[in-house]
Amino acid sequence: MNSRNPYVGKPSGASHSCVTDTDRCRLGRLLASQESRAWGEARWRSNLEWALEQAQAVDPCGAPKDLVTMNTTVVLADLATNQRRTVTLVYPDDIDLVCDGVSVFEPLGVALLGCTAGDVIQCPAEHCHRRFRVAEVIRQPEQTGAWYL
Repeated sequence: MNSRNPYVGKPSGASHSCVTDTDRCRLGRLLASQESRAWGEARWRSNLEWALEQAQAVDPCGAPKDLVTMNTTVVLADLATNQRRTVTLVYPDDIDLVCDGVSVFEPLGVALLGCTAGDVIQCPAEHCHRRFRVAEVIRQPEQTGAWYL
């Protein structure tokens, strides 16, 4: 959870531990653009901006293997139902191009960025707050040298 919105992020109260320099730079430019106002609610953009400010930046080459970066595919386990779902964290423009894509401008996307395997996150859903465990990081672009994604 973060101090701006207690319903998004890690329930432990920790901020996102780290993001890659590349993700911080690209997302910062995107947030500063006029175009970003078209994506998601202002409060989620604000939460994303806060998370980027709080996170430690790491070189993409040295990113932990289980760090959720942009274009990372993960398996989420719903803690209420134990159902699993696979999602990929994407930029808003790519949401229609990626099967099971989650925009970084959505509550779940904001909560995922900077997490690692095993982290528990929560985000608002219809009439409740859903809690998920990042069960597995399936594919992280930095691990395959795909820093351009």
